[in-house]
Amino acid sequence: MNKYKDSPNIRALKYLYGLYPKYFRMSIFNRTVESILPYFGIYMSAEIVNELVGGRDPKRVLLLVIITLAGNFVIDVFGNISDHICNIYAHSWHDAEAACFNDKTLSLDYSDLEEPSVRQLRRKIIESSWISDHGINSLRNSFFNLFSSAADIVIALIFSLGMVISILANGLKPVPVICLMVFIAATVGQTLYAKARAKKMSALWKEASDNMMNDNRIESEMHSYNMGKDVRIYNLKGFYRRIGEKLTNDLLSLYTRITSKQSKLSVPESGIGFLNDCALYLATALSAAAGAFGAGDIVKYVSAINRLSTSIGYLFQHVNDIKANTPFIEDYLAYLDIPRKMYQGTLPIEKRAFCEGGDYNYKIEFKDVSFKYPGSEDYALRHLSVTFNIGERLAVVGRNGSGKTTFIKLLCRLYDPTEGRILLNGVDISKYDYDEDMRVFTVVFQDFRLFGFKLSENVAAGLDIDEGNCRSCLENVGFGDKLAELPEGLETYLYKNFDKNGIEISGGEAQKIALARALYKNAPFIILDEPTAALDPISEAAIYEQFNGIVGNKTAVYISHRLSSCRFCDRIAVFDKGSIVQIGTHDSLSAEDGLYKELWAAQAAYYVKERDRVKVEDIS
Repeated sequence: MNKYKDSPNIRALKYLYGLYPKYFRMSIFNRTVESILPYFGIYMSAEIVNELVGGRDPKRVLLLVIITLAGNFVIDVFGNISDHICNIYAHSWHDAEAACFNDKTLSLDYSDLEEPSVRQLRRKIIESSWISDHGINSLRNSFFNLFSSAADIVIALIFSLGMVISILANGLKPVPVICLMVFIAATVGQTLYAKARAKKMSALWKEASDNMMNDNRIESEMHSYNMGKDVRIYNLKGFYRRIGEKLTNDLLSLYTRITSKQSKLSVPESGIGFLNDCALYLATALSAAAGAFGAGDIVKYVSAINRLSTSIGYLFQHVNDIKANTPFIEDYLAYLDIPRKMYQGTLPIEKRAFCEGGDYNYKIEFKDVSFKYPGSEDYALRHLSVTFNIGERLAVVGRNGSGKTTFIKLLCRLYDPTEGRILLNGVDISKYDYDEDMRVFTVVFQDFRLFGFKLSENVAAGLDIDEGNCRSCLENVGFGDKLAELPEGLETYLYKNFDKNGIEISGGEAQKIALARALYKNAPFIILDEPTAALDPISEAAIYEQFNGIVGNKTAVYISHRLSSCRFCDRIAVFDKGSIVQIGTHDSLSAEDGLYKELWAAQAAYYVKERDRVKVEDIS
């Protein structure tokens, strides 16, 4: 069995190569040529010296100089062109890697996105790449450096072979041979020592990278817009400063240890290097003096053997860099390997036209559904059974934490039920293709997000835009007057993320755009999950009523903790502790003893008190 079959580094390199093969092939070619080209200058310099020491033919010297200059010019031009191509390919590779990583994030099960360990893993991968220079980019760079060192070694060995052949052909002289043996022994010793030194230093640099990430996290929090209010209200400036100073001092202390360790470890290496140089120069000088080769060849062979010795040291350094980076690669692969447990369905959903009489003829049924979040022992929903009637207005109400939003998450297949089934037209929704299923639903969540793109792109949620429909949806939700004021109309950018002329919008305007986006999708089921919770009850009720008139004969679900906002609905489902405890109309639920009546009375009393308080303040 191949021991490298399951190596994370080998697997990661195959993955990286597959992202953009042109980049890898061009880089390997470029690195190989870069290893060969320096020897042109070394060889030509040796030939010029040999000619000056030997025949001293001015014409030949001039010819060698011209060839050297012309060759260096060609090499320089070639290097610039190949580097330019490599840089272009590198950008394409970076884009491909980022796209694949982001696609993985976008395709994860929603349950995994909410899982703290998954979020932490993704954050660690990003931080290790951008802050401490570890991870997938480090592997790519180390691989190319490793290849360069290996190519340098091969080329240097080939180039140095002439020295060995010349010495053997000239007869074995004791001193040069002894010097050569000392050089070989010193090179081996230097290589082994460099390997051990790199291994010792890798642990310290790993500790430094971890501390650096912590330091940067603190710095990021200090500059975070979201933290600004709390920092000022609770006067956390001194707290953050002290923590930052501690982390900085710890990092400085660690860098001091690293520098001190490097200095101590470099002394023996320098001594071995000095012995190496003495043996090399003595062997080549004595061999040249004995007539084994010309004086100019000393430059050639010394340069080649020095590159050989240096490249061997670098080779082991890059190997250790790859080993030290392996834990980060394992994290990267672990993220890519997160399986998709949901969204495996393949059935298409039967296309339903908007038929005469006004229904899409879709039916959804919850059958004894229970659910608990991953890692939790407590059920968020218990034995839920409810049917959505076509064209019905269903209100979902209850206290905070009663399971309302969880109910919607299951409806939209953000999670699968722990127990029971959810049926669409009699078929378990898990069997449907997810994208097909999502065509049926549109949701405006309480924490909806708009993007720094054009207004039209926000409404259409894409680049294929029906401007007439887009404009109509915005007008229907009350955004028409604001739209008329915008200098670029639908082409106006929201916020200033991508356009300095982008507009800042209020919370109410953002809500209208979110509602317009829901209308634009034109799905049979429309769900409002408390998107207006920040508004006062009267404003919320008005928006719900207005939106109800817009959606026509579609099935609509309204979620609110304010009972007055949903009085117009056909049915009201009252949630409590993860179960539906009551269901009926406002009038029927108000007439019977139960949670709805209790909540209605409590909220009504509160709003009466609030109304009276405002009146008193106005009078005073």
